[in-house]
Amino acid sequence: MQFLLWDAQRRAGITDEQITRAMIEKLKVNKSRNWPDPEDGEPRFHIHTPAE
Repeated sequence: MQFLLWDAQRRAGITDEQITRAMIEKLKVNKSRNWPDPEDGEPRFHIHTPAE
């Protein structure tokens, strides 16, 4: 699966640096959100605020 992602990245002209920066920015966004307590085996969705 990873090979397919790398191939798509290469074909789209996206650099490793761009991927890394996007991941860091997304992590900042996710850390700033409010999250409910986890429930066993269930996905968690952030708590939406009026601005979202």
